[in-house]
Amino acid sequence: MLVFYLKKEKEDTYIKKMLSVIFKCRDTEVRELLSDCDSLVKFENRPLDNISEFCVELIIYIHGKDKLSDINLSNNYFLGCKISEYINEDLIVHYENGDAYQWILIKENRFF
Repeated sequence: MLVFYLKKEKEDTYIKKMLSVIFKCRDTEVRELLSDCDSLVKFENRPLDNISEFCVELIIYIHGKDKLSDINLSNNYFLGCKISEYINEDLIVHYENGDAYQWILIKENRFF
């Protein structure tokens, strides 16, 4: 499970297309989390409150790591960079060691 926070709300069809491009797989291999169909990648695209600058939570579940592109999935930062580049906006990604208080801001291919 990979957690990202985005600034702007995106349609599910946009997220589906983005993930299929990033992972270099067919659109049919990317589905919403509650879909009954099997897939390599599932996602949740949830708008949050409008209080925070990052008001959309995107959670990605990967079921077929061995069948996906060569993106380094052991590190949230690499996938975060690909998503940030695709959507052309800043995002926040959960730090890889599982510490709930450590997050990375990805801004213009730099991180903070």
